[in-house]
Amino acid sequence: MKKQAVNLGRIGILLPIAAIIPYLGNLAGLGALILLLISFHNFSKFYETPAIFNKALVGFILPIAGSIVGGIILAITAASAVFSVASAGESSFNVEVLSKVFAKSSVSISVAAIIMLASSVIGLYFLLKSMKMLTEKSGIKHFKTAGSLYYIGMIVTTIIFVVIMVLFFIPSVDMSPFLAFLLLIGSIIMLVGWIFHIIAYFTIKTDEELPEK
Repeated sequence: MKKQAVNLGRIGILLPIAAIIPYLGNLAGLGALILLLISFHNFSKFYETPAIFNKALVGFILPIAGSIVGGIILAITAASAVFSVASAGESSFNVEVLSKVFAKSSVSISVAAIIMLASSVIGLYFLLKSMKMLTEKSGIKHFKTAGSLYYIGMIVTTIIFVVIMVLFFIPSVDMSPFLAFLLLIGSIIMLVGWIFHIIAYFTIKTDEELPEK
């Protein structure tokens, strides 16, 4: 059971690297999700702690559900914007037209973004809880470190995004490209978390890999 958990986890945590190959990004992400969930399930069975899998399941599924709901809202908003532009007799989407469309749709876009970000923050909180339990049972501290960095990175992204949205509604404030660049900080933190996650899976040993006494 532990061997399967470790081996599947190692494959799953490395799969996102395949995203650099054209047309394989989504498949790699889906494959990584499935393999990591199976890995957490096997760990929960091996350590006889169902909460490891249950919390990880919420942690993985909730952000996906939030992204789907937010995506639907954005799609409806985009379709409505195109219809309104066509009804107004605009012949093309120039910068001025796009600015007007964005201004009219800013509330819907903000709601969609809040749903996606909030679901990700809550989901990664549950994932952090799961990885803390896994650290307690396995003794591998890198699991907890990875979960913490995932969670912190998403919180930083959410805070910066909210600040940018607030400043957007203040006409006197100049929206510097530097503010948009700040959004990368959260992604960088989560990238470091992913690296620690890789280290965790390649640090934990299966029974066959343990040295003989």
